[in-house]
Amino acid sequence: MKLIDANVFVYARGGPHVYREPCRRLLADIQADPEEGNVDAEVLQEVIYVYWYRRQLERGLEYLDRLLVLFPMPLPVTGDIIAAARDVLSAHPRLEPRDAIHAAVVLNHGLEAIISADRAFDQISEIKRLDPLELYP
Repeated sequence: MKLIDANVFVYARGGPHVYREPCRRLLADIQADPEEGNVDAEVLQEVIYVYWYRRQLERGLEYLDRLLVLFPMPLPVTGDIIAAARDVLSAHPRLEPRDAIHAAVVLNHGLEAIISADRAFDQISEIKRLDPLELYP
């Protein structure tokens, strides 16, 4: 199983962008085979935050409802995950704290990879990042 980063959802639902179609194809494949991917609670928070920040809360809430159907059991962000994220952040101080949380989820749950357009994950040798553009050229 792979963790799907928030940027995949934002690109898939956003305007024209090089990542838009690859992210849409990825989500269609996940919908067809839900065992292939999941999100953590922080990913869902990030997605709704983007829409709130853009003053598109209603659109964001509708999208969140759809995501909760597609991912009814998001991986929790527990105290253990936060402690692990602290260690990730200590080892990689240029990483954003939210990304450290996602990395800790991948590591603590023994996930295969994170699917993300964010190259920041490449600095963590223990994490494999799959780029939607490479998965769906």
